[in-house]
Amino acid sequence: MVELHAAKVPSWHIYTIVYRNGILVVYDPSFIPGTSMLISCTEVPLLMAVVKAFQAGKARCKLMEIWFGDGRNDGRNCQEMTRKWIEEEIIIKNGKDLNNWNNREGWTKMHF
Repeated sequence: MVELHAAKVPSWHIYTIVYRNGILVVYDPSFIPGTSMLISCTEVPLLMAVVKAFQAGKARCKLMEIWFGDGRNDGRNCQEMTRKWIEEEIIIKNGKDLNNWNNREGWTKMHF
């Protein structure tokens, strides 16, 4: 997802979301570990809209968990870091690790 921010200075943020078996996974290169409350993640309004749609019953699937992972971005590399994450998880690993979030380093289970 690409977020365009309403401001006089062009600003954007990119991240990836994957939904699988009731779990919504968000790879956000700029996510800073230390919070487990989804409401405190202010840079992802499109993701919040997706979560609200799940909660309102607008999706045919259930949302049971949300996991956030970060890439230790310094603020300039989110597009390339997101591309590399997609390439690694989806293309190289063929999605085989997308159900194993409890044992993955750098991932935080969010409360929503």
